[in-house]
Amino acid sequence: MSELHNSPLHDRHEKLGATFTPFGPWNMPLKYGNELDEHRAVRTAAGLFDLSHMGEIRITGEQAAEYLDHAFISTLSTMPVHKAKYTMLVDDEGGILDDLLIYRLGETEFLAVPNAGNTDVVWAAMRARSKGWSVELKNESAHTVLLALQGPRAQEILLTLVSEQHKHLIEGLKYYTCAVVEVYGRKMLCARTGYTGEDGFE
Repeated sequence: MSELHNSPLHDRHEKLGATFTPFGPWNMPLKYGNELDEHRAVRTAAGLFDLSHMGEIRITGEQAAEYLDHAFISTLSTMPVHKAKYTMLVDDEGGILDDLLIYRLGETEFLAVPNAGNTDVVWAAMRARSKGWSVELKNESAHTVLLALQGPRAQEILLTLVSEQHKHLIEGLKYYTCAVVEVYGRKMLCARTGYTGEDGFE
């Protein structure tokens, strides 16, 4: 059995007393205390999730939008800048390889976020389908931290962390949209997305 990958935040999780569990090829924090208490926190206030095991594949180039129309089941070329779309990658027979989110960061720049266990499959399929297209693919998964702040107080909490000049971006961020904001002097992509059923940001 191959060695499990750790999140870039693994040491921090250990110091805070997390319980870990294997998730595909990853060793991820499962909980810090009582599961019901953590669940209630997300439903009544907010919870912070480490999703660094998810993949991040950047797509750039003059044909990036048209290439994505070719590679995925959705029409992504008409998606406005700073919007996100939930889509699927399928094989030649229509079988689902992965369901994922794609963000449009600019006219010729996109970010695909595949599920952790399928990142290698998605990366291989995207590379194979890029032949003949004027695009550049970059797998940034190994050195990208992905956090999700989810819950009814997520926006309130996030506004205490974001720089003053970017607070209006968080306040105006609608569901399935994204913006680059500054948190403690570092620029990061922030999207109003999530799978908890609560308001939240990733």
